[in-house]
Amino acid sequence: MTNVVEIDPVTNQKFYKAGNDMLFKSVFSDKRNRDLLERIIEVTVGKKVKIIKDPLMQELIKPKINNKKKTLDVLVEDENKIQYNIEINMSNYNTLSRRNASFIFSKYTQDLKEQDTYDKMHTFIQINLTSGLSKDYPEKCIYKLIDKESEREYIDNLIIYEYNLDKLLEICYNEDKKDYKILAALICGKNDLHSICKGDKILEKLESEVMRMNSDKKFVGLMSEEEEAEKLQKTLISEAKHEGSKQKEIEIAKNMLNKNMDINTISEITGLTKEEIESLR
Repeated sequence: MTNVVEIDPVTNQKFYKAGNDMLFKSVFSDKRNRDLLERIIEVTVGKKVKIIKDPLMQELIKPKINNKKKTLDVLVEDENKIQYNIEINMSNYNTLSRRNASFIFSKYTQDLKEQDTYDKMHTFIQINLTSGLSKDYPEKCIYKLIDKESEREYIDNLIIYEYNLDKLLEICYNEDKKDYKILAALICGKNDLHSICKGDKILEKLESEVMRMNSDKKFVGLMSEEEEAEKLQKTLISEAKHEGSKQKEIEIAKNMLNKNMDINTISEITGLTKEEIESLR
């Protein structure tokens, strides 16, 4: 797992890396940064593309972590009507692949409903940029829906790419492999970011955008609010785990409601039903 926040040991100042969820969305969903997105797609999919539609901003920066829903990170479409969903994952857990698959399957189903015939459907490519994968996980995996024995493809318009960011960063350091530098830059701290981006105009632009966001008082303020909200949520979860009585669960649920937390999240943490939680309002 990669820490998306670097803290200067001297000044104690925080530096948010490019792979930080909110920073990533802010930079790569900006239509002025199409060239950065096109480089990401070129490196991961192995072909040059021209984005013809502005990135679809699926999730704007929000001051409360509790407002977050199941959303895509960045979704764009190229001149061949191929849609690319780019997911940045700075931690790995057992059900992460299911979570990411649910996003692209949701878009696939939506497109199926919108088209007149099946042959008019878009091609969907999901690009997972993930940190925290196991050491034996390869630098890249390509997933398709195919038969294991005959290798017969079941559908031809859905592909998932998974990139191991930690391994790519190691490759860039040891082999100076230029192709992967924009991916490795996503998990670099301030000094390493400058070192890996130097000499490449596109990468230097990425560095400039990351530095700009870190200097943006509004962004930094919102990030501080999110970090506090995460800390509160972890505290409440910890309390819920250590206290099993019904009354304690009710007290915790009331506390969460006062903090405007999502009812589904409260139900998962406390074990109370949604109806029981609603009755506490």
